[in-house]
Amino acid sequence: MNYTSAILLGVMLLWPWNAFLLATPYLRHRFLPIPTLSNNTASSIMTVSTVTSVVTNMWLQTWKKDYRDRVVMGHVIIASVFAVLAVLCVLFLWLPTAFYFCVVMLLDCLSSVGVSVAQNGSFALASERNTQGIMMGQGLAGIMPALVSLVATTAGDSVDYSSAASWSTAFSFFVATAIAGLSLFVFSRSKPAKKDLEQEPFIGEEDLTSSTELRRPESPAYPVPGDEPASNVPIRVLAEKLKAPAFSIIFTFMVTLSFPIFAELVEPNNSVSQAIIPIAFVVWNGGDLLGRSICAKEKFVVKGSRNLVTYALLRFFFIPVFFLCNIKGRGAVIPSDIFYLLLQFCFGVTSGHLSSSSMMSPGAYVSKSELSAAGGYMTLCLTIGLALGALASFILVALIG
Repeated sequence: MNYTSAILLGVMLLWPWNAFLLATPYLRHRFLPIPTLSNNTASSIMTVSTVTSVVTNMWLQTWKKDYRDRVVMGHVIIASVFAVLAVLCVLFLWLPTAFYFCVVMLLDCLSSVGVSVAQNGSFALASERNTQGIMMGQGLAGIMPALVSLVATTAGDSVDYSSAASWSTAFSFFVATAIAGLSLFVFSRSKPAKKDLEQEPFIGEEDLTSSTELRRPESPAYPVPGDEPASNVPIRVLAEKLKAPAFSIIFTFMVTLSFPIFAELVEPNNSVSQAIIPIAFVVWNGGDLLGRSICAKEKFVVKGSRNLVTYALLRFFFIPVFFLCNIKGRGAVIPSDIFYLLLQFCFGVTSGHLSSSSMMSPGAYVSKSELSAAGGYMTLCLTIGLALGALASFILVALIG
C-alpha cells in the first residue's frame, strides 16, 4: 500500500456512509406512506449501519482470512451494493413501501459489512503514515458531497423528490460504485501488503530518530524471533494494552455523531434557511479534514494516554454549548450564525484531530508482532463508538423535543 492508495481507500471507506446520508431526503419521501418509517429514516440507517459494523468487526477478530483479501472482498461488496441501490432509484418503483424499506435496510447492512471488512484489512496493513492517509481520505469523502450539496442549494437548484424516481440519488450511488472500483484498481497495483508493516516516515519529516513514542521500529533484513506478525492475538490482550486509545476513539465518535442532529435542527438567525444546513456540513467537514490533515506532521499528533483520554472527555462539552444556538427556531442564547458555524468548525477540527491521533497510536502500546491485530482492534473500537453515538442520537432527539 502506498500513500495515494491509502488516501483513496479512505475516500472509499466513508463515501458509502455519506451516500446514504445524502439519499435520506429521497428515501424519506419514498417511505412517506408509512410515517413512522419516514420520520426515522436517518436514525434507522445509522443504527443498522453501526450495529452491523460492531458485529462484523467482532467476528473479524477471529477470522483467519488474509488482510489483503479482506480489503479486496470489502471493495467487491460495496461496489455491488451501491450498483443495486442505483438501479432501485429508477426502476422497480412499484415495490410496496414496507418491502422497499426492508430492502434498503438490508443493503445498508451489507454495505456496512463491506466497509467493515475493507476497513479492518486497511488499518491492519497500514503504517502510521498510511493510517494518516486513510484518515485524510475519509475527511475528503466527508467534505466533497457536502460541497456539491451546498453549490446545488445556493444555485437555487433544489432537488424535487415528488417523483418516486431520482436520477440524482441514483448518480450518487453510482459514484460510490465507481470509487470502490477505482480504489480496488489502485490498491491491487500497490506494493505487497507485507511492506506496510515497515514504518514509513511522516510527510515532510526527514529525521525522526529522536522520537520513539510513536515511531514503529524498522524491519531488519532478516526476521527476529517474536517480530513476525502474530496470527491470533487474544482480544483481552489488546484491550488491556490499548485502553487509552480505545477509549479515546470510542468516546470521540460517540460524541461526534451528535453533529448530524444539530446540523439538521439548528436554524439560522440571520441567513437564508435553505442554505444553513449544507453550510454547516461543509464547515464541519472542512474542520474534520483539517484536523486529520495536520496529523501528517508528527508534532501535531496527540501522544500519551492521559492526553488522549482528557482530550476525548473535554469534547463532550461541545454538546451543551450547541443548546445555546437556535434549535428548531426557538431562539438562541447567542443569536449569531457566525458563532454557530465557528462552533461546528471547532467540533469538526477536534474530531478529525483526535480520531487520527488515536488511530495512529497503537505502535506506542503494542509489540511489532501485534501491530496488525491492533489495527483491527482499533477499527472495532471505532465502530463501537459510532454505534453508541447512533443509539445516543435517539436520546438527544428526545431531549431536544
